[in-house]
Amino acid sequence: MATGGGVVLNGRSNCNFPSDECVGEGNSGPYGGTITDDDSGQLSYVRIEYGGLEVSFGNELNGLTLNGVGSGTQLDHIQSHYGSDDGIELFGGTVDLKYAYVTGASDDSFDYSTGWQGRGQFWAAQQDPHDADNGFEVDGNEENFDAEPFTDPDIYNVTLVGDESDAPIDEEALWSTDGWGNVAGVDPLLVNPFNLGMPDFRPAAGSPLTDGYAEPPAGGDFFEAVDYIGAFAPGMPQWIEGWTTQDQG
Repeated sequence: MATGGGVVLNGRSNCNFPSDECVGEGNSGPYGGTITDDDSGQLSYVRIEYGGLEVSFGNELNGLTLNGVGSGTQLDHIQSHYGSDDGIELFGGTVDLKYAYVTGASDDSFDYSTGWQGRGQFWAAQQDPHDADNGFEVDGNEENFDAEPFTDPDIYNVTLVGDESDAPIDEEALWSTDGWGNVAGVDPLLVNPFNLGMPDFRPAAGSPLTDGYAEPPAGGDFFEAVDYIGAFAPGMPQWIEGWTTQDQG
């Protein structure tokens, strides 16, 4: 479903609200069900530019909205560019998302809630330093914290670039949580990540991102095992080349 606010896919996979309350924001219609492998088609090498729409306060459309989309759907190589709300938002569902790039989202770059239980790998975001909220917003069910299924995806290889001064949090305390295996307060030594016209998110020589990486779950054919942290391999072409845009107009 294409709208004035971007692209919306409504599927028949899970939603952790009662069935009659699984209705998409922005009047985008009902969604959800019990078909976890539901197939909503394929989006590959897609750019969604200048989408997003505030229908009313707290009721917005995003660049790409995925409502209860099932695991039979194929989503890869998708860019959401300069949308007026979130870049990519997932409400429930079991869909996987690979090679996702969000640039200049006015709100959050990636937002997921309502029991999304899919997988993600190779996600990147470059936020506009003058107009952005969070790199990630993560929620369950805002009215019932015990509602199942819980929001519980597996996500590997993410690079988020933003301006800490616009949305300040105690990042060191958060990312140093015991057992998470993260490192805070260390320069990742990316080549040129803040360039709005031609960014280079690859780790430069001597980058700490070539050590301490996590192995993804074994089995299956979705995750790729890589020997670096973040969404881009050092010394290799960036997967955003040739099909994405950095146009500011």
